[in-house]
Amino acid sequence: MKNKTQYHYRDTLNYAPVDVVKGIDLITKSLVKADDLAPPEYELLPKCKFCKHFSSGANSNYKGSCLGFAKPFLAYPDMIAKTCSSYIKNEHE
Repeated sequence: MKNKTQYHYRDTLNYAPVDVVKGIDLITKSLVKADDLAPPEYELLPKCKFCKHFSSGANSNYKGSCLGFAKPFLAYPDMIAKTCSSYIKNEHE
């Protein structure tokens, strides 16, 4: 599913990290910065922060809770959720 909004390269399936700062754009094969905006047609990488079940506190950008299972557990916004059985993309993403 293609996204309508622009995301950072690090939040797309079309990006392969090389290190913490840069990676490879898998479409153009060029080196890009992880924090640069990716083209809007790039596919969103399923992450907890994009999931309907993810909840974070008002003062926390670095951790939250997954409410998609019987018992809530600690979850990080950037945790990859590609294989998560409870992942449901947020409608506003």
